[in-house]
Amino acid sequence: MLADMLRMSAEAKNKSSYDPEIFKTVLNKTYREQHKLDSAWEELHSPLFGELGFTETVGRYLRANRTEGKEFTESVEYAGFCF
Repeated sequence: MLADMLRMSAEAKNKSSYDPEIFKTVLNKTYREQHKLDSAWEELHSPLFGELGFTETVGRYLRANRTEGKEFTESVEYAGFCF
């Protein structure tokens, strides 16, 4: 009787349904999201002012926050900056 109950409970459990199309769809969506995140990371760390990236530029600005505008802009090189 115990063996029958165990067998019935094993058969009654939900089987996992693997659908290759749904898997491919979710995988492609994940790849697209990863590509977006990788692109954003690359843009964040690419040089913005000369050799300085966005993070370094903002850090330099925040450190020089007490410096007046004209003096700060003279300390930053604008080589290679495009609008």
